Amino acid sequence: MGIASNHYSVHDIEQLDMRNRIKMLYIIYDSPNKLLMKLGELLGREGIQVDFYVAPEELKTFNFNKCDYDVVYYTNHYSPLRDLRQVYSLKRTCGKMVLGVHAPPTQRFIFKPHRPKHYLHSLFSIIRTISEKRAFSAVHTLNSFDTRLYEILGYRNVHFIPWGLDIDLIRPYIRSKDTLFTIILSYATRYDKGGDIALKALYYLLSKDFNLRIIIILGRGYRYELASKFLQLRDKFPNKIDIYEWLPQEKFFEILSRSHVLLFPSRIETFGLTVLEALALGTPVVAFDIPGAPHDILLNMVLRGKFVGYIARPFSYHDLIKGVLLFYKIYHEKPEIYDKISQTAIDVAQSFTLKHMARKISSLISRIVTG
Repeated sequence: MGIASNHYSVHDIEQLDMRNRIKMLYIIYDSPNKLLMKLGELLGREGIQVDFYVAPEELKTFNFNKCDYDVVYYTNHYSPLRDLRQVYSLKRTCGKMVLGVHAPPTQRFIFKPHRPKHYLHSLFSIIRTISEKRAFSAVHTLNSFDTRLYEILGYRNVHFIPWGLDIDLIRPYIRSKDTLFTIILSYATRYDKGGDIALKALYYLLSKDFNLRIIIILGRGYRYELASKFLQLRDKFPNKIDIYEWLPQEKFFEILSRSHVLLFPSRIETFGLTVLEALALGTPVVAFDIPGAPHDILLNMVLRGKFVGYIARPFSYHDLIKGVLLFYKIYHEKPEIYDKISQTAIDVAQSFTLKHMARKISSLISRIVTG
């Protein structure tokens, strides 16, 4: 009696591999950018086939009577009641779901320009966050603050996995620093990004006649009243300020790398990827102690003796100024120390790669599907 053997072609093996893969529906609220597409590619290498759906537009065509996916990864966003409705429709159809907390569960800081809107958003977000608890098998958070919040609310399997970078994409844009001390500010004309606070800090620095240059990127979705104030500032100091409405990613990385400090005055972030991008390009960061990269990376590294940034007291523009001037002084008086800070920043960023993030998410998803 012989032993039967099966002979598979390369095509057969690939087909078997595809059948054994976990199929995941990844719901987002905007077209996936390069970083997210790369994350999807890396998850594919880890055995998870990812299909991106942009809500709510593409979910209109989704068959809620039949689910062809093993798990749904659902990113929360800024429409709490719509989120709640879609979550339970998907739960009935697909069963296993993971919540990706990619937007603040509530507006943690209320500020005048949007006060009524933010009060309502926070109220509905709290209702949604409490109501969705039974729908999700696990929660993926991007910062330690949200991790504690969801654990306190009684959610199961809460996992803190911060964003990572595609280091191979970043590395080619590392440049030597400009001779003139340069401050870069991105998303300058949004209140949630602290544009109004940055305006005060920059006005002070310019009025004291420090030998520096400022690059301001207005960003998308900007407030016109803030934009006009930055333009007025440029008119007052025309030789010291360059303003861009928006920059392609490659150009932004190049300018960020040549700058000496990133001013990051955000009031609220889920993570704050620009902080990590700045470190990867050798640029230290001045930021407030808020949830996300400022607290979980900058503050953590400073406490461990790796001086890659300055954490200012929320929300003091005087403390922001202090942080900027600290790096200004180091650069001019002890340039060799500044160079070491810049290299340390690059080294720190190496610990936060997209490959590492993909492995952790893959492990989480595999446990949910097979557990």
